[in-house]
Amino acid sequence: MLWRAPSFRATLGDVNGATSRRKRLRTQLHDVRSGRVVFLSHCLLNQNTRYPGGAVCPGAVRGVIEPYLDAGVGLVQLPCPEQRTWGGVEKPALLWIMDHPRAARVAAALSGPGAAYMRRRYRRLARTVVRDIADYLDGGFEITGVVGVAGSPTCGVETTLDIACALRALSTRTDGIADPDSFDRVIIQAATVAGAGMFMEALTNQLSRRDLAVPIREVTLSDAPCPLGGAEGI
Repeated sequence: MLWRAPSFRATLGDVNGATSRRKRLRTQLHDVRSGRVVFLSHCLLNQNTRYPGGAVCPGAVRGVIEPYLDAGVGLVQLPCPEQRTWGGVEKPALLWIMDHPRAARVAAALSGPGAAYMRRRYRRLARTVVRDIADYLDGGFEITGVVGVAGSPTCGVETTLDIACALRALSTRTDGIADPDSFDRVIIQAATVAGAGMFMEALTNQLSRRDLAVPIREVTLSDAPCPLGGAEGI
């Protein structure tokens, strides 16, 4: 007897049957999970990955995450694009430039090719994140949003950092960086511009390519309350 490939209708019936069985099992095995998740920029859950002088909390930014915890929303931590492309958590190249401000002018001149390289890396990273987002959606979960960080060169949504501008400003500081406040005021705030960070831009494009509608917003870290202490027993 000759083997015959299953018809499209039969295959579709098998798929629909499997989907129905999964739904029935989920109903039978119902538990207390909310079925809702939010994707958060890495540093909102782990300030240790922030650039030197940029952390506003010892660990997580509680003012951002606590409303989600109170609402029973699961927290999915995005990868840190800067950790992946800037040499690790410590970002040694950035530290060297901060310690040698005159070299920042050369780095600013090379920021174009550097940005092109980073955009390629961020596109690959964004595709991985979008696969995870699609996985949740296919499983019937609600994604309440993706949350970025205002002013970030990678994770800003409405505001980002003009890296070339920041490097040029740094190159004029022949006395170096005195403290985090002056660095933030003279370098970071002065180079903050409207627009999306490179990773969030790539993520938005990948979501659009797959026709996935997920709200994306940013939070301003200086607006997020972050009480200190309370972890002595950990």
